[in-house]
Order: sequence, then structure tokens, then C-alpha cells
Amino acid sequence: MKNKRIQKLRDSRFRIQGAMLFNVTPIWIRELSNCSVCSFKNSLDKFLMAVPDEPLVAGYVNSSGTNSILGQCNGGHNVVTRD
Repeated sequence: MKNKRIQKLRDSRFRIQGAMLFNVTPIWIRELSNCSVCSFKNSLDKFLMAVPDEPLVAGYVNSSGTNSILGQCNGGHNVVTRD
């Protein structure tokens, strides 16, 4: 029981969550280089607009069971292409 609690605390740390969020972003965003902050933010906004926003509301069904970006992206398998 103690190991599960420790694992949960470890997994909720920013360092772990940040890496997981980075890994669900599309490769074309992760590999951006020599671009302005504005250009990066626009690319990130485009990706985030494609992620469903389905807050948990009593009486309604949510397709993923969570409203987190990690949950909505199906563990990183959601593919958002660059147009």
C-alpha cells in the first residue's frame, strides 16, 4: 500500500507530468527550432484546439473519463497533423 502512495506522489510531480505532457505533443511541435516564441505558441495553440474539452459533469458521459490533456490524447496516440 505504501509503494502505491509513493508512486502516486512521484507521478504527480511537475517533472514527471511535464515530461508526459511534452511527449503527447506532436513531433512537429517538439522539433520546432529557430522560431519565434509567437510561432511556437501558435503551433501549440493549434494542437490544443484539437484536444477535446470535455469536463466531467454529473449525468453526462465523457469519452475518456477525464478532462486532462494526457487522458484526452489517449496516452499520446492522438495524432494532430500540421496544416
